[in-house]
Amino acid sequence: MGTNNVQRKDVQRKNIQSRPAPTKLLGRQFAQTIAVFLKSLFIAALSFVVMTLLLQQIIASPSIPMNLPIISPKFAYYQAHKDEYNTLFFGSSRIYHHVDPAIFDAEAQAAGLTIHSFNFGISGLKPLQSYVLMRDVLKDPPKHLKWVFIEDAIDRGAAPLDEVRSARAIYWHSWTNTRWAIAFVLSHPYTPLSKKIEYTLGHLIPFVYHQLNLGSAIAHWQPGLHISAEDKVIATQFLMRAGYRPIDFEMPKEQFFLENIPAYQQEVAQLAEKKQQETYQAPLTQHTLTYLEKMVATARDTGAQPIFVVAPTTVYQETIHRAFHQNRIEHLLTFNDPNLFPELFAPENRKDWDHLHPQGAQQFTKLLAKAFLMETEEGFSIAAGLLHP
Repeated sequence: MGTNNVQRKDVQRKNIQSRPAPTKLLGRQFAQTIAVFLKSLFIAALSFVVMTLLLQQIIASPSIPMNLPIISPKFAYYQAHKDEYNTLFFGSSRIYHHVDPAIFDAEAQAAGLTIHSFNFGISGLKPLQSYVLMRDVLKDPPKHLKWVFIEDAIDRGAAPLDEVRSARAIYWHSWTNTRWAIAFVLSHPYTPLSKKIEYTLGHLIPFVYHQLNLGSAIAHWQPGLHISAEDKVIATQFLMRAGYRPIDFEMPKEQFFLENIPAYQQEVAQLAEKKQQETYQAPLTQHTLTYLEKMVATARDTGAQPIFVVAPTTVYQETIHRAFHQNRIEHLLTFNDPNLFPELFAPENRKDWDHLHPQGAQQFTKLLAKAFLMETEEGFSIAAGLLHP
């Protein structure tokens, strides 16, 4: 009897010793739970990527989607009326708000030249998107296109980081465009490293969104969803004027400009002094040359003549002038010289440092038409000599 009790206790002791400790058991269960969670997370992420890639194949993204403020209404109108035009203007707000096709066409008509122009200027357009937009628009050019005016945008940086998740930034960041954009940013010799990092992120973030095809289904089935009621009203207004919108509203920097006119006038004086001393001998980077070659080829492939334009801004715009004086581009009309065009820099004709008041825009459009007509009548070399003494 006693022996049996001793044996029973020995067995119980061995069973207790063979059982895992509670903490070890909990640790093993936790590790198994984490492993299952990570496996499920990986499968979910992989499924998401596969589905977005499949969606990209099923719903092919248009070159210019129809959910972009300003760009989409202009593109839709252009597609419906493109064969009515033989002249197109591309650029930033300095074209969008400064070139009135009605005035430009009338000046040409008075000189005996038939022009029907459309303003494809877009506010805040940066250099690489400027090229992508022009390329996509001119894939199906007007039948009688003769002239393509291109505002210089080379010296302006990439979009700020707070804008890179916008539909406008995402739509054009394909693999090819993003790779070229980053190479362009990194090759710029005068950009600080901190800015190069910022600009690179400004291209990588929309690239990721573009590859994941985020929002494409909504944009496909409800193309006007992201265009506000206000933007639709604005689109109606500028389409009635062939893409031109005068700045008859208050600009974000307008009040600051009005309060700092002496500082503006000092900046204009400094620009005028620089223009008298310029030599334009510094070499251009390879990616700048590639950008210019792409812009020129895109226009010429349609049978049109590309004409670069520098709007009346206080920004020096050295790169495009170097390109012209080094014979990298053939035609340049420049208006950012206060010595030659003081009226365009008069404070009463300005909205801010970069933009003209509506009456200033009218003067600029007439001067642009006059310079263009000089070239049309007397040849580009004579006009270039007059405009670039």
